[in-house]
Amino acid sequence: MIDGDMQLNLSLSLFDEDKVLAFAQSDKNLYEAIKKQDDLLFLNQNAVQEILPAGKDDIAVNFIVLPEFFNMAFSMMGAEDNQLKEFLVGALCDRDEETSYLYFHIADVLPVQNLIENMVWTIFYNSSNKRSCNQITMGLLFLQLLNYMDKMEAGGRKYDTEIMAAVLSYIEGHYKEGKLSELAEEMKVNIYWPSREIKKKSGKTYKELLQERKMKQAVYLLTSSALPVTDIIESVGYDNTSYFYRKFKEKYGMSPKEYRLK
Repeated sequence: MIDGDMQLNLSLSLFDEDKVLAFAQSDKNLYEAIKKQDDLLFLNQNAVQEILPAGKDDIAVNFIVLPEFFNMAFSMMGAEDNQLKEFLVGALCDRDEETSYLYFHIADVLPVQNLIENMVWTIFYNSSNKRSCNQITMGLLFLQLLNYMDKMEAGGRKYDTEIMAAVLSYIEGHYKEGKLSELAEEMKVNIYWPSREIKKKSGKTYKELLQERKMKQAVYLLTSSALPVTDIIESVGYDNTSYFYRKFKEKYGMSPKEYRLK
């Protein structure tokens, strides 16, 4: 039996399009978290979240769960150790774990989606016996997730995330005019080292990450302000309007004006 004041965050994303909605930070390590509609994210209680702007049709459901809620679920999982159970117990017991989150790509797994929907429905409609129902449903959810461990990724390993933490933090503060040479100087390394590590750990180049951040900011301003498109282009760091329009259409399949009106 697990008792105490610790808690676990379980986040479900229901978004109208693929996007990165949240960044999570643990021990100063920053990494991208929720990425795709209907995926599932487990964060331990030390992970600090920064929620980025969502659209008007987006919904995020966040369960904050106390330890004793899991007693029934753990008994259903049995005594055999597995990565999911180890993470949950470690998070609830406040162990100094290197893994700060588990991310399940289960948008297309109907049994898991149904179980989560049942939990949300029970809480939202304040059903009778909702605590017992949701404890059992949580146990069934964990059992189902054990069948899809191949769809899980673990994050927050300290060495990997320290590098991306520095990169993403720099881009967040300097997306308008940030330069890889300046980032390398801040990290006190040769310019070729962060370039190689960024590609290795994110699958993208520094320029691609910077471009993504510029585009996200442009989309945010298009949907949340009445600024003219030319002002938005300048504010996110583009000095070539034609280049911005071309890149925007490549990414979103429409012009900035069409995106604003959709």
